[in-house]
Amino acid sequence: MKRMMVLALAALRVVAAAEAPVKVVSLSPAVTKMILALDGGTQLVGRSSACDQAAAERTPVVGDLGRPFVEPVLKSGAKFVLTDMAAPGPQWDMLKRCGVRVVLLPARTMDDLPDNVAEVGRILGRARAGDRLAGELRAKLEQLRRHPVRRRMRALVVLGLPPVVSCGRGSFVTDALALAGLDNIAAGAAENYFVLSTEVIHAADPEVIVSFVPEASARKYFSRGEYRNLAAVKAGRFLFPAIEDICRLTPRMPAALEALRSQLERDFPQQTAEKAVEFRH
Repeated sequence: MKRMMVLALAALRVVAAAEAPVKVVSLSPAVTKMILALDGGTQLVGRSSACDQAAAERTPVVGDLGRPFVEPVLKSGAKFVLTDMAAPGPQWDMLKRCGVRVVLLPARTMDDLPDNVAEVGRILGRARAGDRLAGELRAKLEQLRRHPVRRRMRALVVLGLPPVVSCGRGSFVTDALALAGLDNIAAGAAENYFVLSTEVIHAADPEVIVSFVPEASARKYFSRGEYRNLAAVKAGRFLFPAIEDICRLTPRMPAALEALRSQLERDFPQQTAEKAVEFRH
């Protein structure tokens, strides 16, 4: 009888362990937003210093953007570390050797967004919610693609200053802005992120400057003599989208792109002449 009770208790412990919600660490603000969108906040036991969402502010910081701190991650009890940006380093191998599964989610195009949401849902044990949200996101992206943009503009995408840091076709930012009607002048470059030369900027003569650096800094930088003759600068055409809406592959992006598209059509209604430029940098 006693032996049967021991076996029953052991079986109950196994079942309880199997049913316990999996604990995860997020080392990316975008992934943290996915977890929160799937109501997985109670399973989030660690975050990066860049994960600034109010709903996660009490979650311990166990790494920087894409870079884990091994000891705090292990202390958190997390079974998974999730990120869409990984800084090279031996920490990843150390975590794997300690039995922590590391998942690097792709983040190159907008089509990665719904797939990532579905994957995060499966990891959290919330596959149904993940699939449902992924389906909604795919539908929204398809709707954006089906309805042509009435206003397309050549855009200089500014991710950093100085010098001008921009992105190419290897970045989902290029893909996202195209859905809003903004054609990145550096889209021909295969790289993700790089320094864009003044010569390339002048050759493309962007119609609008889309800046993810503070407005005062961007306007001051492009008031310099070498940029004053750009069409965008002469016309004062600057856009300052929220970095968390466009530069993070989150469930909010389709709605943010819809809003940006509407802003373009409202603020810049007149179509200007096209200008084709061969990209070199």
